[in-house]
Amino acid sequence: MLRQFQLIEEIQKYIPEFDEALLNRAYYFAQNAHKKQKRASGEAYFSHPLTVALIAAKMRLDFPSVVTALLHDTVEDTSVTIETIQIMFGAEIATLVEGVTKIRKIRFSSQETRKSENLRKFILALSGDIRVLLVKLCDRLHNMRTLYHIPDPKKRHSIATETLEIFAVLASRIGLQTVQEELEDLAFAELHPNDHQCITQKIKEFCAKDETVVEKTIHSFNTMFREMNMFPRIIGRNKTPYSIWSKLQKHRTQFEHLMDIVAFRIILPDIENCYRALGILHTHFPMIPGRFKDYISTPKPNGYRSIHTTVLGPFQKPIEIQIRTEEMDNTAQNGKCSHWVYKKGHLADLGEAEHYQWLTGVLEVSENATTPEEILSNTQLEIFKEGTFCFTPCGDLISLPEEATVIDFAYAIHTRVGDSCVGARIDGHLMPLRTVLQSGSCVEIITDPNQHPSVLWEQFAVTGKAKACIKKFIRTQEKTEFVLLGQNLLRRQLARFEKGANYKNITSYLIKSFGYTKQRHFKEAIGRGHVKLSDLEQKIQNMKLPLKNFPEQSPINLSNFMLGIAVHQAECCNATEQNRIIGEFVPGHGLVIHTRTCVDVKQEQGQHIDVVWEKNAPENTKVETQLRIIMLNQPGSFAMTFDTLRDKDARILNIKIMQKTFEFFDIVTEIQVENEKCLAAVIASLRMCPRIQSVEKQK
Repeated sequence: MLRQFQLIEEIQKYIPEFDEALLNRAYYFAQNAHKKQKRASGEAYFSHPLTVALIAAKMRLDFPSVVTALLHDTVEDTSVTIETIQIMFGAEIATLVEGVTKIRKIRFSSQETRKSENLRKFILALSGDIRVLLVKLCDRLHNMRTLYHIPDPKKRHSIATETLEIFAVLASRIGLQTVQEELEDLAFAELHPNDHQCITQKIKEFCAKDETVVEKTIHSFNTMFREMNMFPRIIGRNKTPYSIWSKLQKHRTQFEHLMDIVAFRIILPDIENCYRALGILHTHFPMIPGRFKDYISTPKPNGYRSIHTTVLGPFQKPIEIQIRTEEMDNTAQNGKCSHWVYKKGHLADLGEAEHYQWLTGVLEVSENATTPEEILSNTQLEIFKEGTFCFTPCGDLISLPEEATVIDFAYAIHTRVGDSCVGARIDGHLMPLRTVLQSGSCVEIITDPNQHPSVLWEQFAVTGKAKACIKKFIRTQEKTEFVLLGQNLLRRQLARFEKGANYKNITSYLIKSFGYTKQRHFKEAIGRGHVKLSDLEQKIQNMKLPLKNFPEQSPINLSNFMLGIAVHQAECCNATEQNRIIGEFVPGHGLVIHTRTCVDVKQEQGQHIDVVWEKNAPENTKVETQLRIIMLNQPGSFAMTFDTLRDKDARILNIKIMQKTFEFFDIVTEIQVENEKCLAAVIASLRMCPRIQSVEKQK
C-alpha cells in the first residue's frame, strides 16, 4: 500500500506550501473510518482513497480536491456525516465530499426511466463545482484499474459500460485525454476481451515487424528540422487498442488497412514555430488530403489546441502528426480544468469558464425534456457530440455536432433566437433553416417575432438543446391546440340544444358525468378522443332536454391551428380548396383534412366535420398584398408557384427577385385576390408546395 509521504512528496511538486496538518488530519481520519473495511482484492479499503488522492495530485488538482479524494468515501461507506466533515475540514471540502457522495449514489445500469433520471441527477451534481467531476474521475480510474478483482461478471460489465458511455466521454469533454484513453481501454478490455487481446497482439506484431520505424522516423524528422535551425521535442507512440478498435468499427476495415496506428507529436516553444514546422513537413512529405485540422486557430470546446496532419512519411507509410506547444501538450494531457481550478479555486459560476459552458447547456436540455427517453437521448446528444465550428457576425465561436443545421446554431445562441428563427445568412448568402453548416462559416441568424417552432424542425435539428426546445414548445402548443379542438367539437354538440338552454349548466353536467373536474381537461380529452363523440352524443340524448332537428353548426376555423399537431394534412389528397375540404376526426390524432371527393375518407357516422381555412370575409372586398416566397432553385419551381397562384385565381401585379443562390430563390410577389378568405387559401396552397421553403405576408 502507498505511504503517506508519497502523497506529500507529490503535492509538494506543484504546491510547495500547503496545509500539511490538514492533510495529515484527513489521512488519519479516513484511515480510521475505513479500518474495518476490505476491498474485493482483500486489501485494506483505505488503500483506495489514498490511491485516488495520489491520482488527483498527479493530475495537479488543487489542495481541497486532494483532501476530498482522501475523504470521498467516508460519508457513503461509514457512519461519518457531512456535518462532521464540515466541522473538521471546513465548508469547502464538505461541499465537495457531498457532491462526490451524491454522484456515487447514482446508478446508470438500470431501466431507461431510472437511467434517464439518474443522468439528470448526475449532471446537476456536477453543475455546482467542476472539481466534483475531477475527483470522481480519479475515483473511477482506480476502480477500473482494480475491476478484475470483482468476482461477479455482470457487475464488472455494468461498471465498464457505465465507464465507457459516461465517464470516458466526460473526461474527453473537459480535456483529460490521458484519463479518457485509460478509462476507454480498461472498459474495452472488460467488455470485448477477445477484441482487445487480438488488437493488442497485432500492435505488438506491428511493432516487432517495424521495431525501428518509430526511432528512424523521429531521427529523420530531427535531421530535417535541424537543417532549418529548429529543435523540437518529438514523441512517437502507438494508438490505444480502443481507439484502433473504434476506427475499425467506424470504417469497417481491417487492421492492416489503418493509416495511423503510430502517431507522432512535435512539441515546440511557441505558436509561430508550430506553423513553421507544419510548412517544413508539408514541403518534405506529401500531405494526405482531408486529413488536416487546425485546432490552434479554432480550439475544441474542451480547450484542446493542436495542428493535426497526416503525411506520407519517410518510409512511404501514412503517419499522423500532431504539432503543438508545451502548454498545449500539458492541456491535452491533463485538461484545462486542473489549471483553471488551481488558479481560481472552485467553479462558482460555470459561465466564468468558457470550456465548461457545455455543462450549462446540458442542464438546460435536461430541464426542457420531460419523458425519460427525451432526457436520455437529448442529454447524451449534448454531452457526446462535437465536430462543427462556426462563427457569429461578432466573431464568437459556436461549437456544434457534425451535420448541425441553421436551427441548431440559432438555439445554441439562445432559446428565443431559435424559437423565432426564419433563416440565416451564411457567409453573406441567404440560406434556409435546414442548411447543414460547415466549419469556419460565419452565420447570421434572421428572426421574425411572429415565427414559432414547427413540428417539421425536429426532422433536421441535430443538437440535444434544439430538439428539447422544439419539443417543449410543441408539447405546450399541443395542449393548447387539443383544448381548442375539443372546445370546437363541444360547441358543435351544444348547438343541438334549443335556444334558451343553459349551456353553462349543461357543460358542468357533462364534465362531471365523464369524471373530470376542470373544463380545460375535459375539452382536451374531447380533442384527443379520450371522450368519444358518440358517448358525448349519447349523454346529451339522455339529458331529455329539447333538441333541434337540424342544428346549424359553424365549420371549424383551421387558421387558429398549427398544421401537424391537432390538425394534419392528409397525404392521400391535395386538400387545399376551402369549399371542398372536410375534416375527419381520428381519436388520438386529431383532425385530418381531406378533399370532399377523397376516396380514402372513412365513412364513419359523426366523424366528419365541416372545416374552413379562414373566417368568412366580405365577398366583394378585393385584397392586394405582397408575399415573400423562398423556393428551391430547381427546374420547375417557378412554374409550380405560378400554377398555384393561377389555380387560386390570384392576379400577379408585380414580381421581384430579391436574391438568387445556388440552393434557392428569394422573391417578393404582389398579388390581388377576391378577399381575405381567398388570400388564406393562396398562402396555404403555396406552403404545401414541396419546392417552397416559406411564404410570409409582407403587408
